[in-house]
Amino acid sequence: MQWQSSFHIAHLCIEIRSFTDICRDEMQSTVSLYEPAINATPDILFTFRKQKETFTLSADGETLWQSQDSRDFPPALEIHLYRLVAGQMAPRLLSLHASAVSLHDQACIFAGISGAGKSSISTAALLKGAGYLTDEFTLLDSEGAVHPFPRPLQWDSIDHPAFAQSDLLKSGLFSKSEYSFPDPDGNIITSHLWLPVRVKHQPLQTAWVILPQYSADAPAAELLPLRRSEALIQLPQHLHQQMSPAENMKELNRRIPNSVKFFSLRFSDVHAAWAMVSQTISN
Repeated sequence: MQWQSSFHIAHLCIEIRSFTDICRDEMQSTVSLYEPAINATPDILFTFRKQKETFTLSADGETLWQSQDSRDFPPALEIHLYRLVAGQMAPRLLSLHASAVSLHDQACIFAGISGAGKSSISTAALLKGAGYLTDEFTLLDSEGAVHPFPRPLQWDSIDHPAFAQSDLLKSGLFSKSEYSFPDPDGNIITSHLWLPVRVKHQPLQTAWVILPQYSADAPAAELLPLRRSEALIQLPQHLHQQMSPAENMKELNRRIPNSVKFFSLRFSDVHAAWAMVSQTISN
């Protein structure tokens, strides 16, 4: 064995054992934000091997992916890591397609469809000192606490439309990594990974749930209180676990404390949006 990495995601212990040094840096960057696990028995064990000219990624003895191009494996690891972890979380934890940050030692959740601005507003929050919980998988327990799932923030270009690479690095609040892989047509895709420095590893109680909606035609920022009943109608569509809409709503209602405040957020300027959210929460 050439290297291994053990880490926690919520109550699960994940271990990666590689029998080659190929892709070591890329795979370690993918999992670098998770809490290290020491002397823990893995719940999910990944192995990465090269046999003759074929690379193989397995989990608990089951082959997940094979290729003769080692560059396929960092994204393959990501895909299967998220899939297996999300599957084993239920029913103990409910997985919501949402980002979450830590503010005043409480969790603020941004739930929305792809393109709604969840990652952007989380990045704006992190640049102002918020702690990082997750960008994609908000794990809710039965008491309404968010368990961290701190995967790297990712976008396809070096510069995000609202955040220049130089500004992120200059802030000292992010480090950067990347990996490249070929698409089915042979074109090289580069995934840029942004690694927040202030990562939280302990569960935090949910205090705010915000439903963002980015639009270039929207006001710079418009934050409006949302009734709990309205939010619970919208939130089930963002759950990763598959249940009926009625079951989803009941489960969310059980898990989200009555003290949580809900808001809708329309915005065209992510910096103005975060400033409004921060001011409202602080008050």
